[in-house]
Amino acid sequence: MTFCTAIGVCKDVSNVYDSDPANGGVSIMTCMIGAQREMVKWTDAHPGFVVKRWSCGVAGRYAKI
Repeated sequence: MTFCTAIGVCKDVSNVYDSDPANGGVSIMTCMIGAQREMVKWTDAHPGFVVKRWSCGVAGRYAKI
């Protein structure tokens, strides 16, 4: 999730899920819905920031740059 202020200060916050059923994994849809709740909590705790973008990623996988 990326949160930004009006003056362009941004913070990235990880939001990952574990899809492995052995670990009680959740679906990508469950993660996406749950992320909305987490974004509300984060913005409530950090006034002045708004959500710019968000997505879910699989735990243990990293973006290739």
